[in-house]
Amino acid sequence: MLKKSLLALTCLPLLAIEPASAEVNINVNFGAPAPIIVPAPPLFLVPPALGVPVAVGIDIDLFHIDGRYYTCRDGVWHVGTGYNGPWKVIGQGRLPPGLRKHYLTKVRHWRDEEYRHYRQEHDTYRGRTFRPDRDKDDDRRDRGHGKGKNKHKGKNKHD
Repeated sequence: MLKKSLLALTCLPLLAIEPASAEVNINVNFGAPAPIIVPAPPLFLVPPALGVPVAVGIDIDLFHIDGRYYTCRDGVWHVGTGYNGPWKVIGQGRLPPGLRKHYLTKVRHWRDEEYRHYRQEHDTYRGRTFRPDRDKDDDRRDRGHGKGKNKHKGKNKHD
C-alpha cells in the first residue's frame, strides 16, 4: 500500500503539467529550385584552354561572356545580366560557342588548375582576370526591372 501511495505521489506532478504547444512553420517549395545567389562580385579567370572568363572561389559554375553571365545548375543553364541575376533559363543550343563545345567536367578541371596557378603566383600571375563592379552590375539589373533607379544611390547614374 505504501508503494502505491508513493508511486501515485511521484506521478502527480506529471499529470499536472499541461503539454507544451509549439508552433512550427515549415515552408517547403517542392519542384522550385533554390535561388542562385552570389553575394559579392566574384573573381573571374580566363583559363587558356577555355578562353572565356570563369568565376573562381565560389561554389557555382559561373561564366561571363559578351556582357552576360551564365551558370548551370542540375543540368539546366541560366543566363543573367548580372553576376547575381536575374536569371532566365536558356537552352543549351543558345549558349555561346565557348560554353557549348566543352563538357562541364573539363571546364571545372581547367578552372581549378588556373585558380591554383593564380593562388601560387598571385603577385606575378600573368593570366587574364576580371572582377565585376558591384554598383555597375546592380544598375544594369535594376534597369531591367523597373524605372532604372540605382537602389544604392537613390538615382539613375545616366540622368
